[in-house]
Amino acid sequence: IGWEKDRPHNEVSAEVAVEYLDSIGVDPGMIVKVGEIIMVHDDKETDKDLSLECRIVMDADLLDEVGAVGIMSDCMASGQEDETSYKKAYYRIKEYLRNTKPKIGWCKTDTGRNEFMKRIQLIEGYIYQLERELF
Repeated sequence: IGWEKDRPHNEVSAEVAVEYLDSIGVDPGMIVKVGEIIMVHDDKETDKDLSLECRIVMDADLLDEVGAVGIMSDCMASGQEDETSYKKAYYRIKEYLRNTKPKIGWCKTDTGRNEFMKRIQLIEGYIYQLERELF
């Protein structure tokens, strides 16, 4: 949630969350904490001292686009191109893997890193199988 033209994603998301939590009577202290976490969740390269809750949200946000969903996104984007082919999708997925792998350094928890690696292995396995079938 929280996408609006010409406004930062984290700002819009925090606003939506704070308004909703307030509307259902959540403790104001908790609302502030959630709002602060959402405001910093996009800063993946930060080395600030973050709460466990913040680190978990940051890992979840990163993992949201790594793995099967990332492959699906690349396939869908390839299908929107003028000239589609399995090979074009293959190269797009390879590029996605190349760009995504270094982001493991953005993981803030051991659990997040472990899940990130599982998802990278899934992508690598998919590419391996695709290579066997295409070439």
